[in-house]
Amino acid sequence: MRSTVSDLARESGVSVSTIERIISGRGTVKTSTIEHVLNNAERIDFYAIGWAGPPRANALDF
Repeated sequence: MRSTVSDLARESGVSVSTIERIISGRGTVKTSTIEHVLNNAERIDFYAIGWAGPPRANALDF
């Protein structure tokens, strides 16, 4: 069965909203949180349709 946004949020210890901000590239999310979520996404074989990978640079909180 395919992993969902909720699965990724639960595994990463973040909210669904945080996952959606990472996927959409909107809003700010700490770089360390993005890296943590991406590692978990790979571990649970999560992929979003049309998601080309990490968010745009302007979505990162530097």
